[in-house]
Amino acid sequence: MSNEDSAASPKQKAQAQASKEFEAMEAELRQEDNLWTMMREQMTSMLGMMGMFILTIVLALFIRPWYDIGGLHAFGDTGSTQIRWVALELVMIFIFTAFILMLAKYKKDWVIKYGIMGVLALALMYSTVPLAHMMMIDLEPEPFAFETEQDLDGSLMAHDGFDGHLISKLTGGAGTWGDNVTYYENNGMSENAPAWTNSHERFPAGDGDRIQASIGEGVFTFANGAWVWYVDSSTGETIDSYACHEWQTNDDGENYSTFLMEIGTACMLAFHTNDAMYIIDEGNFIHRFNTFDESPGLMVKQATWRLPVGLDAHLETAHVEVLDVNKVMIAAPNMAVV
Repeated sequence: MSNEDSAASPKQKAQAQASKEFEAMEAELRQEDNLWTMMREQMTSMLGMMGMFILTIVLALFIRPWYDIGGLHAFGDTGSTQIRWVALELVMIFIFTAFILMLAKYKKDWVIKYGIMGVLALALMYSTVPLAHMMMIDLEPEPFAFETEQDLDGSLMAHDGFDGHLISKLTGGAGTWGDNVTYYENNGMSENAPAWTNSHERFPAGDGDRIQASIGEGVFTFANGAWVWYVDSSTGETIDSYACHEWQTNDDGENYSTFLMEIGTACMLAFHTNDAMYIIDEGNFIHRFNTFDESPGLMVKQATWRLPVGLDAHLETAHVEVLDVNKVMIAAPNMAVV
């Protein structure tokens, strides 16, 4: 064997050894590049993420009744079914993802870390608070059902708070029409046990005229077209009564009724406060009449005002209540004022 062959042998052996190591490295790299191998390596993370999503969905379904009852949906009751809101959510997700990628590109790891902590804090609040409520409170609504039913002979006029109710009934006949007002407290309506009943004449008004009530401080005031009167709210005793009409005599000596000259129409609504009777007529004007304890039935007109346009208190009211000596609330079907 020549000297060249002897000198080349160690070099060739080294190259052969390097080739084997390179082939082994290539084989290892090829194995790492295999999809199944990479999936096996990431299987733990993938299963953990899948479990997290499943748990989040189950938790969201469980606490959804709390958000439904409170009306706490992000975009309202129908927001999740409207394309515009779904598109907005997708756009915001893309913006958020782009922002995270930008932070990663510029090595702002600390911003990402504390940002994730903030997101987790919000997620915990939005989940633990509803969970705590659902553990302590029964969110299932009880189906509405009437416990008892009681038929009353009359029409509901007004409510006095939560437990007081005024019922009116037309009595008499042509020429003798009258009004019976019955007041029920607490369970008196279900037991048909009125607290008191007040009777008042309606003539010369007819059976087609409305009767309306107002709530005052210790008194209830009524108007039936021809009369206004107010009663003690505790006993139903009439405190005073005032005529909204006056009698005239024609040339034949026959008596006939006309509207009170100071008002000119029927009395549709009234309330008593501060030693004065306030009367609303058919034209939606309100008149103030001073009253006097020493002169029952006497009222002297002082002023007239026009109620706001649209407040048709002369036609129908939902609730009328004297809040203070200088304040009254009038709630009509289409408007409410104080």
